[in-house]
Amino acid sequence: MNIIDKMNEIKNKIESLYQAEFSTKVEKPRIFRISMPRLINPFLTKGDLDAVYLGDGIVSIPSVKQELELMDDIDKVALINGDELTFWCGANYYNVSKKSESKAYIDATKKINDIKLKNRSLQEELASLEHKQEVENFWKQYDIPFEFQVDIKTVLSGLSANSWGDGSKSNTKYHVVLKEDATVGRTVRSRGEFLCTQPKGRTYFDFNKKNDVMDNIITCPDCLKKLEKFKVAMQDEEASKQKGVLIV
Repeated sequence: MNIIDKMNEIKNKIESLYQAEFSTKVEKPRIFRISMPRLINPFLTKGDLDAVYLGDGIVSIPSVKQELELMDDIDKVALINGDELTFWCGANYYNVSKKSESKAYIDATKKINDIKLKNRSLQEELASLEHKQEVENFWKQYDIPFEFQVDIKTVLSGLSANSWGDGSKSNTKYHVVLKEDATVGRTVRSRGEFLCTQPKGRTYFDFNKKNDVMDNIITCPDCLKKLEKFKVAMQDEEASKQKGVLIV
């Protein structure tokens, strides 16, 4: 599967996840307050609360042998005797809700979170593939007549508080750095120099980087201008060769 097909496959998966997220209903359970006992039982929020149920307006918690009353009659309308409840401590009151509603809410929320997590992972994979495709398309344009690598011009401001911590900033440009002495037209550069201009004080380059696969495209305007000149020159040279063959 080529990179284009892979990107289309991921886009389809992302669209399916968006549809699944949109169609998943998340309804919060209705919360009912119950009266705060004068003496707060420390085991209320530590015991086995799975057996909480309602009977005649009284919330029973058998695990701690505690009974609490709902705060008003209006809340009682939505609950019936025998309802299983979820019980927890709120900011100022103890709260309960129907266990069935709470479980449905928890399950739906988990499903949404799982969908978002998968979607985020696919988005990152897609962005990586798009960047890879952009890089491949960029380097296919050029036939550079010397060995080189991509590098940045590190400056003191690139190590400031708003930098990325590696000598670069959000507006850092990527340049062509020569790995050998070269003369192309009127452009003369030595090994270790930038194709555009050599910054003062820059003397070190990591020439151990692989040169067969570039991780970034050139964004320096001056480097790009020279690359375009090289491309035109190479195209003219190729056209001349083909013309010579046709004449023969």
